[in-house]
Amino acid sequence: MSFAEAELGRRVKLLGVARFSGREGGEQHVEAFVGPALVALDHPLAAVSDEFNAVLVRAASAGDLMFYGRGAGAGPAASAVLGDILALGRDIVSGAAPAAPPAGPALRLADSDCAFYLRLNVLDRPGVLSAITAALGRLGISIATINQPEGGSRRSVPIIITTHPSSPGTFGRALRDILALPDVSRRHTVMRLLS
Repeated sequence: MSFAEAELGRRVKLLGVARFSGREGGEQHVEAFVGPALVALDHPLAAVSDEFNAVLVRAASAGDLMFYGRGAGAGPAASAVLGDILALGRDIVSGAAPAAPPAGPALRLADSDCAFYLRLNVLDRPGVLSAITAALGRLGISIATINQPEGGSRRSVPIIITTHPSSPGTFGRALRDILALPDVSRRHTVMRLLS
């Protein structure tokens, strides 16, 4: 069992997320990201594996709706690519112009607060952990957990930190400061914690 499952009760999943977060001044705010995230084991997406994909829709009036099926692997991928090529070829042969996107409200990309997972490799020296936590604290990022699992070498040890929600931009600035510390390796892992 992985550290994320055993210690955090989460599983790594590759996600594409789009959230509509409201309207302001005629603009629709949308948050969007694609990347690995840590999903709670009791979340419906945690059970999706292998060649299966799922789309989870959270609707105000209908609650959670999940659409699940095969979407990866040789057959589904080849079918999707071939379908796109045939549609493009048909449009080229017929001289059809690409369809214009439908008119609608202007979209503004927003970035809402989220919790983060950060795994670092650091030199095993006094004061390294306090320098890392100070870099987070200077930007107002609150730490939820800190773990130092066994398995490092005599000189290099892993440190795993989860944070309370903060803005991705602020977390990115703190991460740059942390990676600039002399005792911290540039090799690291960052993931969002899906709430």
